[in-house]
Parts: sequence; structure tokens; C-alpha cells
Amino acid sequence: ATTMIHEQAITLKQLRALAAIVAGGNLSLAASRLNVTVPAVSTQLRNLEANLGEPLLERGPDGKTLLTAIGREVLAAAEQIDAILSSCIQKVSAISAGHEGLVFL
Repeated sequence: ATTMIHEQAITLKQLRALAAIVAGGNLSLAASRLNVTVPAVSTQLRNLEANLGEPLLERGPDGKTLLTAIGREVLAAAEQIDAILSSCIQKVSAISAGHEGLVFL
């Protein structure tokens, strides 16, 4: 059976929650990184998994949180999206500050 993927429902918040959980190693550190509550991070992760129809994290034998193969793909995409967004923000700031030439279309 093919999994239903709800691509339009995937949000930046959900992707950032996954990245923060992986970077922090657990939900409470992820929550403090994102300045939100633990239930908020948990909800974002659950929604992301629901939108993809697959689990993204699993508990390792030592109790540590590990990415599934799909989780690794999604994390890589999340990191690329964040990098592109950061680059865009820098360009917007530069244009706003008048450091970039005006382009007339």
C-alpha cells in the first residue's frame, strides 16, 4: 500500500522541530532551542510524521533518539531549506540597506 504524503501540509515549523530534536538529542532540549514547550515540539514532530506517513525517529538500544532512513532524508531537506532561507534573508537585508543595485523588470 502506498503511503499518502501531504506535501502541502508540511511546514517550516515541523521541519525545524525535527532538526532541533536531532541537534538537541531530546524533546526538552529541542523545546528550549526553539523557545517553545515540549508538547509543542512533540506536536510538530507528530504532524510532520503524519504528513509523511512514516516515522522519522526511533529509539536506539541505548534509549537515544535516532533518525530513520526517511528521517535522514527529511533532515537533509530541512537543512537545505534553512540554508536557502538564510541566504534569501541576507539578500533581502542587503537590498533593504541599499547595498544592492536596483533591478527594474
